[in-house]
Amino acid sequence: LPVAFASTIVKPQVSTSDHPLAVTDTSAKLEGQITSTGGKNANIRGFALTEFANGIPDTSDYDVGETGSFAVGKYNLTTTTIAPQTRYNVRAYAGNDAGMVYGFVKDFFTLSTEPSTHASIFSAVAPSVQQVDLTFSAASGIDSADGYIILQRQDSAPTGKPIDGNVYSIGMSIGNGLVVAIITNKNSTAASVTNVSAGNNYYYVLIPFNWDGSHAATFNYLT
Repeated sequence: LPVAFASTIVKPQVSTSDHPLAVTDTSAKLEGQITSTGGKNANIRGFALTEFANGIPDTSDYDVGETGSFAVGKYNLTTTTIAPQTRYNVRAYAGNDAGMVYGFVKDFFTLSTEPSTHASIFSAVAPSVQQVDLTFSAASGIDSADGYIILQRQDSAPTGKPIDGNVYSIGMSIGNGLVVAIITNKNSTAASVTNVSAGNNYYYVLIPFNWDGSHAATFNYLT
């Protein structure tokens, strides 16, 4: 006797990664995962975004997506039309012939706009065997600069660089440099360093940054 067989197709399942793979001031590389195809490969996948205050996003807000034939596995897409120092909600989506589904909502911050240039003035003077006085041009004179982080190294210039989206404190190491000052007053033009000892040479690097004033994830350093 003839035998007929049919396989039921259901919607796929998808998850949203906790954090983007990469974030700048105007872009984010987002990651999701199709965890089940529902019986047939997804023919669309992507991410829906909206500003945090707007709540849960869907494709009618803003989305970045692609079409094709997509099996189980991770995927990533980059959006390049988002605003600096802004908190966004995002959720992955995927769909097949049975329909489209969304993953859970996650949120992230974009970086602040990177400072446009470095300080025009930076000098170091040792008024005593236990102190170095640093002088620099005010961050207020640099477009998109809110302050400076200052690194110190003995005997040669520090080459370590702060990582965007991270906040540092005095005494922390960044590569081969030590954080000795963090200037958050845009009008400040001087700082004193006292963790020095007599008979040594000290080198300093002045790095401007911008942030939203509240969230560490927005820090953007001009390195």
